[in-house]
Amino acid sequence: MAFNSTTLPTNARNRVRLLVGDVADIPWLDDGVYNYTLDKNEGDELKAAYEVLSYVESRITLEPVSSSNGFVDEERPLLDWIAIRKKELLDEIAKRDGKYAPPVVVRSDRKNWNDIDSIFNGIINRG
Repeated sequence: MAFNSTTLPTNARNRVRLLVGDVADIPWLDDGVYNYTLDKNEGDELKAAYEVLSYVESRITLEPVSSSNGFVDEERPLLDWIAIRKKELLDEIAKRDGKYAPPVVVRSDRKNWNDIDSIFNGIINRG
């Protein structure tokens, strides 16, 4: 069944489709895969979306890069996009679960504040 945005408030499967980006008239995966991953992940939509993206990634990897039938040319989605989206979903899961650690600057090459002082023309008093 194709994506139907009017059912988003009541249909977890379509919410996962939206998270994955599988909303075209001809979907990458059928409803059974979405139902399976939702059941497997105990209804956790973010985890189900992450798992579905792994399945989509596998499917796209096995398809030709492009195809043409003389009337229509088609390019497959970039796997880089899927990797980025999977990382975003992992970050969302970590934030929700209270396990997200934002990136931290561990080392800086700054030796003094002269670069900042020059911006404000010495009006900052460091004493």
